[in-house]
Amino acid sequence: TFEGTRVTGIRQATEDDNFGDFEGFQSGVEKQGPAKPSRAAPSTSSGASQIQEEKNQFDASFQDTMPTPQTIEQFRDKIKILAEKLPNTTTKRFDSVKKIDFVKSFERNLMKKGSRLFNQASKSSMLGRAKRSLELITMLASSHSNLPILWNKIVTCARDELVRALLLLQEARSLPSEDKREVKSKLVVFVSGLGEYVRVVRSIVATIADLLTLDPQAELTAEKIKSSWSSFSPLDGALSVEDCWQKVLKVSHKLGLEVGSVNLETVPEIRARSSGPDAVRCQLTLQKVAQDSGSTKSRVDWQGKPFMACAANLWANKISETVP
Repeated sequence: TFEGTRVTGIRQATEDDNFGDFEGFQSGVEKQGPAKPSRAAPSTSSGASQIQEEKNQFDASFQDTMPTPQTIEQFRDKIKILAEKLPNTTTKRFDSVKKIDFVKSFERNLMKKGSRLFNQASKSSMLGRAKRSLELITMLASSHSNLPILWNKIVTCARDELVRALLLLQEARSLPSEDKREVKSKLVVFVSGLGEYVRVVRSIVATIADLLTLDPQAELTAEKIKSSWSSFSPLDGALSVEDCWQKVLKVSHKLGLEVGSVNLETVPEIRARSSGPDAVRCQLTLQKVAQDSGSTKSRVDWQGKPFMACAANLWANKISETVP
């Protein structure tokens, strides 16, 4: 939640869970204005029928053009068919007029000259990555075709918030010692809230890695963004988010803030946690929602759609009152 702008139905679990709204410095920096809570408030209610309905919808779309693939080659062939249905907003690279070649990425990461010898464990892992990619490309070609546009909005919002926050934190360093002590606890909550922006952005990056069938340990770097990561549109902003977050942590350390409670998963950790056939996916990040209720990754429902609490809060409080 954002302090003072809480979305009804998302419980405040721990300090980690707050999108802290920093109440300004005595030096005259203006407090960020509160966003209005969403009228269509997300709730934490859920049930087996909702989960089953989501699974049935995916199963129906997954089977629409050919039988469920059993081999790497069959997965590639189906992805080739579906890739032709993807909108330009999904296939457009941020660095050129060329389109992202999902089939080439699939072959580069999962195949070698059309085939590869696997041991059983490796084959299972490869097929799991292929199925996850097909699941995502199926949704992006149909029910979630506008999602890359929403991802760009989220990443841009997160980047802008972190840039503003960094300026505030840098100004806090010039405060008198007494004033620093007065605002210290609020700054800790503030930085914890900034971490939730990073959590949502990393979840989106993890989904893009799944879509491109990247190695499970792949990390987004400036050196790899144009090659392995295919210059996928939101990723340029995601790199800026990571860079700014590291600067926020550095300034926080200089301010003596104890922000060790900001426990953020890496992109590989998010992907590992979200693997599995029966996961309920956040409708913004397409990553698995957590089962426990004391986490910002836990499930909330918004007009019948499941979301991670942190993603729903970011969208409702900072981008739009309308359910995405």
